[in-house]
Formats: sequence, structure tokens, C-alpha cells
Amino acid sequence: MDTVVAAVTPSMKQHAFRKRGSTFNRSREQGAIAVLNFQMGRFDPPGTIEIPGFRRNLYGQFTVNVGIAFEEMWAIDMATAERPFPSFIYEYHCHLRHRLGDLMGAKEDVWWPLGRDVARVADEIAALIDRFALPWLDERDTRRAVLSAWERGKAVSQEPRLPLVMALVYLHEGEADMARATFLDYYRSKHENVSHAHWLATIAPRLGINDLPKLG
Repeated sequence: MDTVVAAVTPSMKQHAFRKRGSTFNRSREQGAIAVLNFQMGRFDPPGTIEIPGFRRNLYGQFTVNVGIAFEEMWAIDMATAERPFPSFIYEYHCHLRHRLGDLMGAKEDVWWPLGRDVARVADEIAALIDRFALPWLDERDTRRAVLSAWERGKAVSQEPRLPLVMALVYLHEGEADMARATFLDYYRSKHENVSHAHWLATIAPRLGINDLPKLG
């Protein structure tokens, strides 16, 4: 994996990313951090049976994750709200996310093998990151950029809470009416998820919403 990470590091540095281990970060505005991360496949214990389409043997393989984290979403998320927004973000804390394979248009989750020809794989990944991952990050790692992509109907992220993220970004940008409308649309869509709807009701006042409609 070190060979692959080293192959992409010069390009990432040219695009103002800094590195920790196998993760890269860039912040082009306060409270918004872009992330690119190399993830190794898990090591299953001996005797684990591979089941095609359900449980794959990913040992010796890796994938590439991209994501964006926003401070305003961090501050309301139950998993992170008790802590200050960090200066370096890891992929699992991102609020928008994709994998490189998704951005390439692959129909299945893509993992690359670390076999004998690691140099060739490294060159391939570096080219794919330049072609697919960096443009995706460029269009989403500032608040105005991600709102523009959202308003144009572009595929912003696979994040299931995406409308909530967008509502908070709208609020941060001073667009209270858009924040309210986006939040309410999301809230109404959760009428069958009682626990999530209840949590949304607790954070609605942060968006200036004190008159939530009854769901049902």
C-alpha cells in the first residue's frame, strides 16, 4: 500500500492536500474539509467462507474513499457533537462520501489487488484519482460549490441524510428559507422512522423551526 500512496502523493500535494498515513485532507474554507483515503480490505479469520455477492474475501486488496466533512453537521451529529471539530478528518466522519469506483460509474464496489505488479496498480490509481476523485472533491469541498451541485441536480453523495446536510449548509450560508424548506422536506420523508423523526424535532430549533407539522 505504501507504494500506491506514494504514487499519488505528489499530485495530492499539488492540489493542496496534506497527508497522515493513508489519508489526505484539504480545507479551502473554515469548517469544511475534503478527504481522500486508502482503505485496506479486512483480514478474515482462517476458515471464513467467501460468499459471492454477500461476503467477499478482500484481504490483500484496497479501495479509495472520498468525502467532505462540514463543521455544522459535526456539531449536531449524536456521534460527534460532544467534541470540537478537528483539524484533520478521517473518512468515517465525513458527511458526503463516495468511493472511487462509484465515481467511475462501476456497478459494483471496486477493490484493487496489491499483487506482484504494484507499480502498475499505483500508476492506474493515480490516473483515476486525477480523473475522477479530484474533480468530485473540487465541486463539493466548499459550501457554495456543494450547494451549486445540489441545485443543479448533480449526484452530490450517497449519504442517506444528505438533505439534512444541505439544510445545515444553507443555514450556514445565510439562506434561512432554503434551509427551512430542505429540512422540512427531509423531516416529512421520515414519517415512518419515528426515532429519527424525533431526533430531527430536537434539532429543528437550531434552524429556526419551532412549528414542525405533525407526521402521520
